[in-house]
Amino acid sequence: MIKNVFNQKSKRKGQSAIEYLTTYGWAILAIVIAGAVIIAFMQGRCPKTQTLTPQDIQLTSWVYTATDAIDVRFTNLASDRITVQGIFLDTNGDGTYDDFGTNYSDSLNVGDSLTKSLSSIGTTSGCNKISIKIQYLLTGMNNPANATGTLQGKAP
Repeated sequence: MIKNVFNQKSKRKGQSAIEYLTTYGWAILAIVIAGAVIIAFMQGRCPKTQTLTPQDIQLTSWVYTATDAIDVRFTNLASDRITVQGIFLDTNGDGTYDDFGTNYSDSLNVGDSLTKSLSSIGTTSGCNKISIKIQYLLTGMNNPANATGTLQGKAP
């Protein structure tokens, strides 16, 4: 009789432990799977962003046309006509801007837009962050001004 009671208590404890592990095991497994999916999804992201200051020139859009080539479109928001003199890019983040055309003399009236194609810029397939500097001259000014910013996106 004593042996029979001991076996019943032991079975109840074992059953309780298995129910506990089953219930919480599924919950823990679901949390681990959800975390892995979120991490995997976030690692492949490279949001396309663009900034440019001061606001005399607005970076309207930019797009990769190849792994190391982009088209950049900007608009004159200044109060007078501007002349774009050059576009410079820093593709490796070392603060050194490479010249991608200093012989420009494109004049833009207020509200006009201009698209420039830049090739062999040195980016790689995947996520790239590029610093951009546009040198321009406002009508009536002797010294050029610079609009600087960043482009970030995934190259094909």
